[in-house]
Amino acid sequence: MSHNAVKHIGVIAGIRAGRIVVAVNDLDGCSGCSIRMFCGQEKDNISIAVGNTDDYAVGDRVEVKTVGVSRSMAMWICVLLPCILLLSVTIGCLVAELTETVAVVAGLLACVAYYGTLYVFRSHRGHDLKWIVKKI
Repeated sequence: MSHNAVKHIGVIAGIRAGRIVVAVNDLDGCSGCSIRMFCGQEKDNISIAVGNTDDYAVGDRVEVKTVGVSRSMAMWICVLLPCILLLSVTIGCLVAELTETVAVVAGLLACVAYYGTLYVFRSHRGHDLKWIVKKI
């Protein structure tokens, strides 16, 4: 597994239509996870699409891992793109000969709008992560 993988230990808390819900019981749970901002999961529960739910039962202990690219993708979406957006909008405003104050405020507002959009679509974002489930 890649060094970029995120791993959690948990218990299957629910099963529904092609998905399992894993209650993460790591010491930090989601609060200590490096991709929690991107994941879109709520309250230390991870909803994972699986091919066959017959292989799992509520109460099974499992280890869930992301594929290596997921952590890098989360870093790009949650940290690097907003920085690029902030700089681009601020520099664009300065090139357009607006005042520095207006340029900075415009850059910050662009970041607020970006993070607001990520928040609104958080339930869709988490489905972009690819999880590997292993019984332990």
